[in-house]
Amino acid sequence: MSLSWKIDECSTHGGRMHLSGWCFAARLPIVKVEAVFWPPLTIVPVARFGLPSPDLVAAVDPRAGRSRFDDWIEVPPAAAGRDFRLHFTLGDGCVVLSGPALENARLGRGPAP
Repeated sequence: MSLSWKIDECSTHGGRMHLSGWCFAARLPIVKVEAVFWPPLTIVPVARFGLPSPDLVAAVDPRAGRSRFDDWIEVPPAAAGRDFRLHFTLGDGCVVLSGPALENARLGRGPAP
């Protein structure tokens, strides 16, 4: 499964996090993005997904035109300051779990796959 993703920002303010970045799967469209925190296991939807991403069309793939996410999400109190992962749900229902999100965010900005 070829899935590329990057977190551009994940800054917390109070009990909320501003989470922005992009994700793209070449084989099937990504239909849902969720943040996964633990313990206890808490899955928080990233509602603002599928935003325009013309930079990714040039840098990643011509089909990546609506691959950005940018949302404020609630962070469970027990997970504050801890790493989290992202769930990417594909068009066929398959769910792909990302690697550590904070590590991804530290790798720098930009649409590099």
